[in-house]
Amino acid sequence: MPSSMIKYPFPILLSRRQHQRLGDMYVKHAISDHFKFTGLYLTFWIQNSSKAYDMVSYLSQINQAMGMRNAAQTLRRWRSFIGPQGQGHNMGFLYWQLNDIWQAPWWASIEYGGRWKMVHYFAKRFFSPVIVVPFISYGNSQLKVFVVNDKLEPVDGAVLSITQYMWTSFTPVATTTINVTLAAAASTDVYSNKMQYEWKQDVCDSVNCFLWFTLTDPHSRSALAPDNFLLLEEPKNLVLPQASIYVMQVSGPTSSTSMPGFKVFDVQLQADNIALFVWLNAHHVSGHFSDNGFLLKDPRTTVQFYTRQNVTAAEIEEALTVNSLKDYSSV
Repeated sequence: MPSSMIKYPFPILLSRRQHQRLGDMYVKHAISDHFKFTGLYLTFWIQNSSKAYDMVSYLSQINQAMGMRNAAQTLRRWRSFIGPQGQGHNMGFLYWQLNDIWQAPWWASIEYGGRWKMVHYFAKRFFSPVIVVPFISYGNSQLKVFVVNDKLEPVDGAVLSITQYMWTSFTPVATTTINVTLAAAASTDVYSNKMQYEWKQDVCDSVNCFLWFTLTDPHSRSALAPDNFLLLEEPKNLVLPQASIYVMQVSGPTSSTSMPGFKVFDVQLQADNIALFVWLNAHHVSGHFSDNGFLLKDPRTTVQFYTRQNVTAAEIEEALTVNSLKDYSSV
């Protein structure tokens, strides 16, 4: 397909690759439920940008990744509980990973050629043996936190940290720490508090701040679970700052001990603001990152890029682009 056909609104040829006759409309409505994808914003991107297709691709990937994340976390936290409607005692979560075998829009989480879509990076986290699952119980506006431990050994004396951040500052507003004990092969309800008492009221509300969760071993200070975050509003309602994210340096390659045959490059990033759904893309280079689609809450971070291709650090740096949600939600 010529590059001139890869645009949005989708031309007829591209739309006919959609198996569901109204699939493009469903995707548009699903995106607009959560993101600025209607009216002025959509008109601006279609009329004034050659990257409207990139926007649709990016936002639909977030939609898929967050939907799968929320479903997985909910089903996993139900492992040890029965809800008021009889839901629960769920022993796991499966999704159809289905690596792509052709080049086409698809629900697969690994692209043709081996690159990971955003949902695959999220799956790496939500399928960890131990996960922190925060959510809002909207019936009584409570923040609740469960920790799922699929390991066959209990965990004593873990420390759960709940940190408030404003979108406009790398400095935390406040942190709450709780000592927790996790039963083996179980989901444990470890924290509950009314949101009206959770926020530092003179600074935070649901559109200006977010919550960050860590679970650590107090002795070694090592992470027991992947970090997690909780948005208190739909992304389209958040007051996000414009963030400039720079690739400061790409170094390597080194050899991977965990994945023989792969070269590993360190990618150092620097940002001037917190950024949501940061997406790294190494154009025309097949491979994947150690993390992607993440919430960048620190001014500097380093991720790894894994590839089998015979490329140099300079070629990786030249191929890299970095975007975040704010890049596609302002006019």
